Amino acid sequence: MTKKNTFDEIHGDLIKSFFELYISNKEFSLKWEREFSLALLTEGRKIDEENISQETKSAFEKLKKLFNVCLNEIKKNKKIIKPKEAEMDFVFKNLLVDFLDHLAKPFKQNLSFLLPHQALMISRFTVYQDYKNYIFAKKQAFKVFVFLSNFSLNTGNIEKNELRLFKEVEIVKNLNPSFFFDKNEFSGFNKHTALVFEYETEKFWNVGNWNTENAINGFQYPHEEMSEKLDTILTALRLLKEGDVGIFAIKYINPSPFSAPFTISPPLDLLFQFKAGRYLLKQSDLKEFKTLYKTIKKKSDCNQLDLCISRFNKSYTRTGIADVIIDLVIAMEAITSEAKDSLTYKIKTQLARLIEVDRTKRKKLAKRISDIYSIRSDLVHGGRTKHIGKGKKFPNNRVLLEESREILRRAINKMLKLTKSKPYQEILGNIIYG
Repeated sequence: MTKKNTFDEIHGDLIKSFFELYISNKEFSLKWEREFSLALLTEGRKIDEENISQETKSAFEKLKKLFNVCLNEIKKNKKIIKPKEAEMDFVFKNLLVDFLDHLAKPFKQNLSFLLPHQALMISRFTVYQDYKNYIFAKKQAFKVFVFLSNFSLNTGNIEKNELRLFKEVEIVKNLNPSFFFDKNEFSGFNKHTALVFEYETEKFWNVGNWNTENAINGFQYPHEEMSEKLDTILTALRLLKEGDVGIFAIKYINPSPFSAPFTISPPLDLLFQFKAGRYLLKQSDLKEFKTLYKTIKKKSDCNQLDLCISRFNKSYTRTGIADVIIDLVIAMEAITSEAKDSLTYKIKTQLARLIEVDRTKRKKLAKRISDIYSIRSDLVHGGRTKHIGKGKKFPNNRVLLEESREILRRAINKMLKLTKSKPYQEILGNIIYG
């Protein structure tokens, strides 16, 4: 005689009873749809107090008993990893109610009359398998997709330890196009390249910790670790080559199959502001990116260099061109001057010495830095903001921005290489001031 699969059997009884009640008893289905709640199937609410018929009350009680049989099977099953004792009932009750509600979706959305019987059975089986796979899993994975703005990737998906970039990631699930877009246009609008962060955690280790700041739908994730890695990746991309790159949306996918993914805008201090050219990452860039990423990740002991990189990154999120130029000039000052130094030092000479070896090129670069620095001085003292580079040999603000960033990009990259083998003070004395 074949041994019965207790888990499948008792869940089969619950599913059968739930569907029979949902389909045949309009009073029950309306109650479920209007007041979908954990209390309907647990001790949180007395069925006798409900304003429903005796027949529906009896059906509720039968369903509650089957619900509790499943709950007890989950709690005693040794193959299922358990959350903390105090949270066990809460976690598994919620999971069971979510499971039943997902089974009822075709009926709640009035799709049951449109779908053939076979399709409904497949849908029911799929939901059950998702539930079962999740509840028996040893690990849970939390995914975050960070969508990059103004960014192109001319290769396939990248999956390296330092960088996971996926193309054509859907931003919002089941978002219908408006009359402004046809189907093909909207498909492109709703899919973008995204950085992917995935964190595996012990099963149920953090479910129910609702007071944690860095939690999404009750699931904690290593927010600080992810933010630090994201900041390092963006810095490496920006120092690698010219072109604006930033963030415009973040999508979270919880471990539970019944938690819908959702997409939000990033914090204002991370929100990308387009001002310069499009960023294109090529396969040939990946080796240099890896080197840059590792160098930045190590963290320098140089506060001046950290401040310089911070201001460089802020220039990508500022809304006004004037604020961008001020940030970039502060970064230039930081990388070439000690904290005790005054602004009387000739920034142009110090930066030019750091970046260029050839005297002719150094002289030309120093003049360009001087032009940028004088624009910063004009801005601080109330100068024009519409075309701030006018009269300084910059045809428009975009050229001014790109040249300023490129000078700083070269300076930071040079300093990152030098500080691998020499202390900052030695570089300051021998190269910049020498």
